[in-house]
Amino acid sequence: MRGCSVPLLSNMRSRFLGGGRLPVPVPALGAELLTNGDLETWASATDAGTWTEQIAGTSTVNRDGTEQRGGTYCARLDVDGTNSQARIYQTRAGLTAGVWYLATAYVKASAPAKSAVLTWNGQSSNVTPGTSYQMVAVINRASGTSHDVIIGKNSAASASLYLDDISLKAITLASMFSTRPYSTHVTVKAQCTVVAGTRAGVICGKRTPSCRT
Repeated sequence: MRGCSVPLLSNMRSRFLGGGRLPVPVPALGAELLTNGDLETWASATDAGTWTEQIAGTSTVNRDGTEQRGGTYCARLDVDGTNSQARIYQTRAGLTAGVWYLATAYVKASAPAKSAVLTWNGQSSNVTPGTSYQMVAVINRASGTSHDVIIGKNSAASASLYLDDISLKAITLASMFSTRPYSTHVTVKAQCTVVAGTRAGVICGKRTPSCRT
């Protein structure tokens, strides 16, 4: 195999038999594209400003000033006993179709075994954070110029989920890869620890009549 590349986003150790290691790719990110992603600005105690609340049953979205990851506030989703809908979303316009974007959020729960889900342009990633903040991430290409970033409960009946520091940034495509050309055939192994919702693996660039992965 020749011209091999190892893409994004996680502590990836690649071992090329007969050829050394590649560095872990460090993605180059663009400017923050969400407004009020730190959830500091609220129109009221139940209205997260630039975010739209979607609730059902007796679930609620609330401003919280005690469990924030940073700053003064976070969002608290109080989910009812039947696990009714509780989430917030923001529509981001002005995107570039075909460009890769990274959506992230930090989530914790009031009890173990409660989960949240982050969705960006139709791709979702779940997280079961426990009672400490944990990042959830989704990487996907924009298929149009306007998409929603949605974060909310997955399964959290009779519990609270805390959301903070939600982000959407473009990724420079070239920074998603570590590359090394070879003039002879080699065997490639990649050991990946992958953040859920992100992508990693080995790509073979074909320079010869055969290229196997």
